[in-house]
Amino acid sequence: MSDVNGRRYSGSDHKKSIMYADFFKNPHCLYGARMRSCSENDIDFESGYELIPGTVLHIRRANYKIDSVQPQEEMPNWVRVVSCRKLTDGGPFGYSVCAEKISPPHRSMQEKDNLVLRFPDLTKPLSVASDLETLETDCENPACRSVQGQLRFAKEMAEKRAKELATLNRFAMAIGSTLDLKQILKIICIEMVDIFGSRNAGIGLLNAQRTQLTLVAFHTISDDEPDATGLVIPTEGNAATIFVIEHGETIIVPDAQHNPITASYHDIAFLRGTHCIMIVPLLSRGEVIGTIGLPTMAPDRIFSPSDVSFAQTIAAQISGAIENARLYEKTEKARGAMEQELKIGRDIQYGFFPKTLPSIRGWEVVSHFRPARMVAGDFYDMFILQENHMIGFVIADVCGKGVGSALYMALFRTLIRAFAINRITEASSSKTASLPLAEEILTRSMEMTNQYIACTHSSANMFATVFMGILKPQTGMLSYLNAGHPPPVVVGRDGIKTSLEATGTVVGMLPNYRFDVSCIQLKPGDTLFAYTDGLTEAKSPKGVFFGTNRLQHRLSRQFKSAQQMVDQILAEIEQHTLGAEQSDDITVLALRRTGRL
Repeated sequence: MSDVNGRRYSGSDHKKSIMYADFFKNPHCLYGARMRSCSENDIDFESGYELIPGTVLHIRRANYKIDSVQPQEEMPNWVRVVSCRKLTDGGPFGYSVCAEKISPPHRSMQEKDNLVLRFPDLTKPLSVASDLETLETDCENPACRSVQGQLRFAKEMAEKRAKELATLNRFAMAIGSTLDLKQILKIICIEMVDIFGSRNAGIGLLNAQRTQLTLVAFHTISDDEPDATGLVIPTEGNAATIFVIEHGETIIVPDAQHNPITASYHDIAFLRGTHCIMIVPLLSRGEVIGTIGLPTMAPDRIFSPSDVSFAQTIAAQISGAIENARLYEKTEKARGAMEQELKIGRDIQYGFFPKTLPSIRGWEVVSHFRPARMVAGDFYDMFILQENHMIGFVIADVCGKGVGSALYMALFRTLIRAFAINRITEASSSKTASLPLAEEILTRSMEMTNQYIACTHSSANMFATVFMGILKPQTGMLSYLNAGHPPPVVVGRDGIKTSLEATGTVVGMLPNYRFDVSCIQLKPGDTLFAYTDGLTEAKSPKGVFFGTNRLQHRLSRQFKSAQQMVDQILAEIEQHTLGAEQSDDITVLALRRTGRL
């Protein structure tokens, strides 16, 4: 290993290795040094650079290990150089420095500012618009030359700030235009090489254990330097990176070929001709998640405080992009898992619907189901009772949408069907009945379902609107129960004949509720059109409902079949919504008596 003058020294020297920064000149720039002796009030060390007496230094140790308990510093942290003399004994460092301990200094606002203008007291006021040309050409007056220099400096600084803002704007546009993190970081690396005049730029992300950095983006202007994207860099032994991770501070290492903090990098730095490197932390919610590495290309180039400030601003944008990309990735994974679960739920739910509708002589039966989401709260069912002497059917809408409604839909459907079929089984073994069988099936199945939901699941406040009918195909006699459901419409050859209004309240809200049953006879050519409110509440892009009146007007037309009726009504819905997002499930069930038996 060698110092700035090319002289070699051994690894044992690292036992006394320290670093220092000129606090007022460039507090992020850490020079390597070797401590000779120290006490509570002063320190002697060897440096590769000459230091001017009075210079304020911040002393740091150079041996860092990741997540280790660091020993207490036995040397002063803040010192002022008392003397500096050139060594003649051929040691590894060229200068011997003596410094005394001081209290931590405070930089004034003027010392922090990059731009401080002080205009001299001229004999007449300055007009920037009219006098700038005079100031630029009149070099006889020293005061004018001073103002001219300050104006030129102000112009240069303004142009620099404008360039930086333009760069940040490009970064913002790149980040906002895509969620492809690799593409974003590659663009930023290319820009940073150009902005900072570095040989390359690399962005590395820490693993969860903080034991290694993986380069996720890299760009170099050197044809001889291979693409390092994907390179894994262990943090063990990499003191410079560990320093940045532990402290969350940007550091500049101006003597990367011999600074003790870059000891693991000396050989590579020597081979690649790297003299100065800047390492910037990527911070997310106060934690270091990675670093940016920028080695200089010119041997005499040392990054300035303004470079550090701008690099940290860029790092903040990078951290935001990384955080957004990670959040997006987590969201996509969660959404994928959720969609898979919902797909399974949908497949299970579809299993509750009839795979095929019963074929009834003299009747046409048509159904349509379109969920607003992956799973739905609407359902319909149709089942044969008494060997085709009676047909039971249900169309219902459970309150709400999504998974909760779908779960209760399965419960409602199962209870209604089970209670209806169970009553038929009981009737076949009983010789007496208090009510006509169709009416008893309707009331018993609905009241028992209502009682179970209202008492067992009262805290869920779930209910359903239900229309249930028992049809005798031979006669066209329909016994029905309407529990708060949109009234089905009976359409004859000459238009709408009637609507089957509610005979009771919704199912699942009131325990011990008694439902009424009504009857109607469907004649040849009559069609029973039953639907859920998702059909009449379908919205246009302007938010206008399709509505009951519009539906009844469309149903008043002549239709050759139940299929044609359903198809045309659904086509009207499509035309009305014009591609607007479906807000509710749509279910239709139509039964048409085609002729006499």
